[in-house]
Amino acid sequence: MIQIAEDMGLVSELDLAVADKAMEQRNQLVKLYGNEVEITINVSLNSDKPVKSLFKDLMSLFRKHRKHLPYVTVELTESAYFSNENKNGDLLFELRKKGVKIAIDDFGTGYSSFSYLKDGNFDVLKIDRDFIINLVFGSHNYYIVKMITQLAHTLGVEVVAEGVESIKEVNILKDLKVDYLQGFYFAKPLPVKLLSAEINDREELRDLVEPEIQDVVLFTTPPLLSPTHTLREVKALFDRNSVHVLPVIIDKQCVGVLTKEKYNLHATPTLGTDRETMQEYRSLDKVVSAMMEPLISCVHETINASEIHEKIRNHIPLPWVVINDSGDYVGMIDTVNMIHYLNAQ
Repeated sequence: MIQIAEDMGLVSELDLAVADKAMEQRNQLVKLYGNEVEITINVSLNSDKPVKSLFKDLMSLFRKHRKHLPYVTVELTESAYFSNENKNGDLLFELRKKGVKIAIDDFGTGYSSFSYLKDGNFDVLKIDRDFIINLVFGSHNYYIVKMITQLAHTLGVEVVAEGVESIKEVNILKDLKVDYLQGFYFAKPLPVKLLSAEINDREELRDLVEPEIQDVVLFTTPPLLSPTHTLREVKALFDRNSVHVLPVIIDKQCVGVLTKEKYNLHATPTLGTDRETMQEYRSLDKVVSAMMEPLISCVHETINASEIHEKIRNHIPLPWVVINDSGDYVGMIDTVNMIHYLNAQ
């Protein structure tokens, strides 16, 4: 039907008729789900009608449904719009001034997709289902979705994943911090008359509200060492604290770690007791720089479950040093932390 409408030059009129009906039916949706329920309308630009004229008709329709505008997203479905971005950017700006959000549909399928984001005219980015279907950790599509999501969030744009059909895809997309999921896993399209207030009371959706893994403390902040600390001071720290690794810090940067295992190679059982030898006593002045391990693995403080599993599969050894955007030390993830974390999943 859409192809016929396009061939007859009527696709713009079809879009407007469907949008008009959708905004009228939002009144019924509000009764079922509350005033915050949102709707998305599609605007195809595969038409002989000038874009400026199409947006003018859209503005007229919005005046009719003014009260719904804060809850409406306009989804642009054709890349034809972007053939003249500079000129058409003003039209998007006017739409957004009305409170309407703008979404890019099927993002990633066009060779110039990323250029759409440069002027900040969009609020929502929809990742095409070709990247979502059968999504698995570590695949090419996994890294594409991860990159798109991180880029969008950096630019203040929300992300929708289309075509979600399995709980495996749901869990991966949750870990990647995708904002919204859309697909048959949740429901197939239904006419408004078949919707009910209980539509969300389904086992598939209840699975998604399990306790968050983030409730488990993944990294800790043990006492800090400098390269000039001595074995005597290290012994006192390990004796007083239930820690398994101590970070070595210079100017907020972690330059190495001293694990309990490494410490035990330098500290004999009789060290600090009445039975210690003169050699053991002299060893108490050994400095941390002579004992620490300089080769360390760093992870960002926003590390999520998918990144953790990826590092485990790649045999990245613990402990991991947690850093922030500036590369400054934040905390440590050691073997004990990781065991507690994995047991909580």
